Amino acid sequence: MVDYYSTEETFLPIRMKNWLVGLHLVMSCVGAAQGYPSVLGIIGKQVMLPCSYSMTKGRTAPNLRVLWQTEGDDLVHAQYGESERNEFQNARYRNRTRVSVEKVAQGNLSLVLSAVGLADEGAYKCIVLRKSGTEHQKVQETNVALVTAADYSSPVLSGPDMKDIRAGEAVNLTCHSSSGYPQPVVNWTDGRGNSLPEHSQVETRMDPDPVSRLWNVTSVLRIIVMVDATFTCSIYNIRTGQTKTSDRWKCERQITQDNTNLAPIVAALLTGVVLALAVGLILYRRIKMQMIYSVTSSHENCLNDNPWVSNPHEREENCLEEDRL
Repeated sequence: MVDYYSTEETFLPIRMKNWLVGLHLVMSCVGAAQGYPSVLGIIGKQVMLPCSYSMTKGRTAPNLRVLWQTEGDDLVHAQYGESERNEFQNARYRNRTRVSVEKVAQGNLSLVLSAVGLADEGAYKCIVLRKSGTEHQKVQETNVALVTAADYSSPVLSGPDMKDIRAGEAVNLTCHSSSGYPQPVVNWTDGRGNSLPEHSQVETRMDPDPVSRLWNVTSVLRIIVMVDATFTCSIYNIRTGQTKTSDRWKCERQITQDNTNLAPIVAALLTGVVLALAVGLILYRRIKMQMIYSVTSSHENCLNDNPWVSNPHEREENCLEEDRL
């Protein structure tokens, strides 16, 4: 530990007990983060925690010491004038904090924290110490709460294969989004932007990633689909105010007909056509044979009925002439 109130300009380590006692007496704990001004930090990006001090006459940067601490008194950043003094900085903030030296002279003591993580969420305090004679006294303490958030991925909406869907049947539509924080609000709407009807069923599951602790969300909608029905799902982040909406899922008209029920009808029609053609062919052959038989019989009768014509060739010609008539 370090004696931040040493009259020397260099760090002078003191006994642990004295440091803890001194820190507790001089830097009183602030209240809960609730009610503090809050700053939103996006996970993975940098955020600035604001702190300012009125640099009136006689107040110069070299005479100031700025300590950023957590509500639990972990040292986040120590700025002595133009120098960083982070030998005793909490390890999880190492190489992630910065106070602009140029802005300190203007009274801007804001802390820039990079690579924000979920563990950074909480209350922070900016403590300003000013040199008075040979000592540094606390002249200001500012509190700020850091809340974190992470943008969800664009939701992906999927459903059953279109060829397996028939109008009037119940289907499951699945909406999935990942790597967001905090838990989102999931909304399902139809093609006109209206909330879904009461008979629809929605089951939403949210699971934290075991490593990043960010949330993955899967929402399943079970609903009876009709021809040309359209659905979308959206993910709303209550901290960022951002809404991400999936692509539309539509039950197309030409593939919602019951093709399975039409198959027997088509098969019956084809069978009927084949049978009709077969019967027609049989009847045609019978009629043709009857006509041939009739002509042959008439011709033979003609030959037999003309015995007075002695010449066979003449008899044949007469019968042929009658057949033509």
